[in-house]
Amino acid sequence: MSYCAKCQFEECFEGGKQSANPNCPMQDAELLQKTQEEFMKDENRDFYGNTLKIRHDFGGLCRMDETIAFCKYNNFKKIGLAYCAGMAKEAKIVDEILTEQGFEVISAVCKLGSFEPEHISDCGEYLKTPDKHGKIPDRIQIVCDPIGQALVVNKENVEFNIVVGLCVGHDSLFMKYADAMSTVLVAKDQPLKHNPTAALYYHANHKKMKKAKWDK
Repeated sequence: MSYCAKCQFEECFEGGKQSANPNCPMQDAELLQKTQEEFMKDENRDFYGNTLKIRHDFGGLCRMDETIAFCKYNNFKKIGLAYCAGMAKEAKIVDEILTEQGFEVISAVCKLGSFEPEHISDCGEYLKTPDKHGKIPDRIQIVCDPIGQALVVNKENVEFNIVVGLCVGHDSLFMKYADAMSTVLVAKDQPLKHNPTAALYYHANHKKMKKAKWDK
């Protein structure tokens, strides 16, 4: 089993593939050999190589610029844009930026199927019960359609997909059904203004606060 997040040694950063930790993936020579073989396949070699070139040539780019550079390094022409309806403004900006950079953008909003819950799930009745605020929807609910988004961009034979703000799980389904590789440009986090890492930093500071001794 691998517990990299708990490791305090990080020998993997030093090279040599040696570690005293029995749970270190570097102890598994067969896994490392398989990994190397997969990277060197035609379908992966240039794709991954271009990520290294971007880090070398343009280290420190913002995520949007890094995505553009990556698409250009791979000579992608047609890009899929799968986005949340709640981030339509941001998606429009991304569309404009990519178009200005010479890409053809095929965009797909999450509500594109206009499905009600019972059409594509067994949660129709559940969603008619009071929510945590005691409210019951007073109008038809249209739910998200990540599989449909994937099928739309697949139909247009896009070469790469950019995900903007899809909900947790919806992004998973989109990437499961998308034919082309995908990247997440925006991870939706409404309370934290779409900056999920803020919760991680708060967690660390909160632990320090709990351990602090308050002397009057």
